[in-house]
Amino acid sequence: MLVEYRNGRTALVVSGIYVVAAVAALVAGYVSADFAHAWRLGTALDTGVRPDVAGLLVLLAGVAGHAWMLWRVVRDPFTLPPSGRPRILALVLYGVAALAVVQVLFDPGPLEFAATLALAVLLLLELRCPAWIKAGLVVALLARFLYFPAAMAQMGFPHSTPLWVAVLVAVALAGNELGVPGWRAFALAGQAKDGRFRRSTRVFGWIYVAALVALMPMTPPVELYDPGLALGALTGVVYSVFLPLWAAGSARDLAQPA
Repeated sequence: MLVEYRNGRTALVVSGIYVVAAVAALVAGYVSADFAHAWRLGTALDTGVRPDVAGLLVLLAGVAGHAWMLWRVVRDPFTLPPSGRPRILALVLYGVAALAVVQVLFDPGPLEFAATLALAVLLLLELRCPAWIKAGLVVALLARFLYFPAAMAQMGFPHSTPLWVAVLVAVALAGNELGVPGWRAFALAGQAKDGRFRRSTRVFGWIYVAALVALMPMTPPVELYDPGLALGALTGVVYSVFLPLWAAGSARDLAQPA
């Protein structure tokens, strides 16, 4: 039964409140012709366009998916390891999960970026895995953040960009595209070797990384969103549902290893 979990009733209440708010926002959208709140609650997208049939199905799927995710995340205790770096990592993982959840309300912006960076560094330090996996994680992280100094170098030549700067920016852009999902993939590979993380947790992680890879060619998905691009919105829903499931599950696995 759904209420047999320790926080089962609380999880049902939280999920129920979310569903009521999302449905109310959708109904209000048809009354006022402004669907901004419905899209935000259902898919975490910032758009106010009227959904077509496919868009409506995506909205409903998004509400169902997020309700299920909230129930899964809240139903179990938010346990922590007793002390040390595992405890800090678990706290950051819960923070990442919380920031992913609140995306249906607002964009956490720089806070999400800082939490993700802290998570990557802590995973690098804490995972018990072969050295080649950690080396790959480091390379992917460096590739991810090489873009920022390259972009700053390009800004230093507003009128004519030297060839070496253009090459640097091109390489940095390619590295950024590979590094964003790359460090996450190495982290999941590390979790598989670590032994403390359950298979279901890692499956959730691979689903969210696959959705992230699928979303990357679609960026920026918010400003350019069109109601006909239901597949892009649905992919975003998959990402926003499975990221908190992986993060919260990883935190609990640290406290109660598989």
